[in-house]
Amino acid sequence: MGLTCKISNWCINGMQKSIPILLLALLIIFPDNRAYGEQSNVKAPTTSIKIAQVSTTSKTITRITPNGCVASFWALPAFSEKGLARNAEKHISGKIKPSQINTNLMSAVVRNQGGVVKKLLAAGVDINEANEAGCTALLWAISFGNVYIFELLVANQADVHQEDAVGTSPLMVAAVKGSGVMAQKLIDAGANAKLRQWGGINERDRTALHYASYRRRNTEVLALLVKAGADIDAKEERGYTPLMAAARAGNIENVRFLVENGADALLANNAGLTAWHIAKTRNKKDILKYLSSVSEEKIIQ
Repeated sequence: MGLTCKISNWCINGMQKSIPILLLALLIIFPDNRAYGEQSNVKAPTTSIKIAQVSTTSKTITRITPNGCVASFWALPAFSEKGLARNAEKHISGKIKPSQINTNLMSAVVRNQGGVVKKLLAAGVDINEANEAGCTALLWAISFGNVYIFELLVANQADVHQEDAVGTSPLMVAAVKGSGVMAQKLIDAGANAKLRQWGGINERDRTALHYASYRRRNTEVLALLVKAGADIDAKEERGYTPLMAAARAGNIENVRFLVENGADALLANNAGLTAWHIAKTRNKKDILKYLSSVSEEKIIQ
């Protein structure tokens, strides 16, 4: 799912007056030295998100580089229920093209129409049908937090391993959503907590634990993933660990949990920066204080 910007050419057309929120979300999602404002002698990657068209009158982003199914991006807490519903209808109606919600089952899922979902499944609809971005009904159910429909899909053999077009798994989207209920259900159904994302702009090698670490007060999901065998010190393509992700986002609860469960606070990313350095550049004083004490203890040992 690349929590990196699950936005594509069409994913956020029509979002009114939301650029500040979206840009904030992008900064949280993209562990890019330029976005973080960190100093490094390592040249930043040339591949980055590209906003091709922005309307100056309506403040509407109309085109963004593709990065898989937008369901993972919409799982972020920055999006309200009303905002999600409004933009989902634009996909369903065809106002946004190509649509990422383009089957009757997907439409019923995002509209939270459990009865319609049951009828479609009884009629033999393909529960795992995906569009060109890799969106499935299951990914949409997780993204919208529709637990009843999510459980209905899983009970009817929805593929809990089916990834989107860049390798984002249902468990990764549940981690972004911060849903312990859905994460546990996926793990019980066999979802792999160690899985690494294989594609996406600035997302390769991310795990569900990386995504869970970005979301505030998400220790329930972190605990489920660690218990399921997630690599607590896994590094994504630029060397960021889940601890670094939590430090960058300013999530002290997540930072404490990860360290207390074995995360190495002295590890450095490809730019030579540790979680402490990252917290310092973001002026996260509580995290700095905590990581300083942890680092001193490790050095003494």
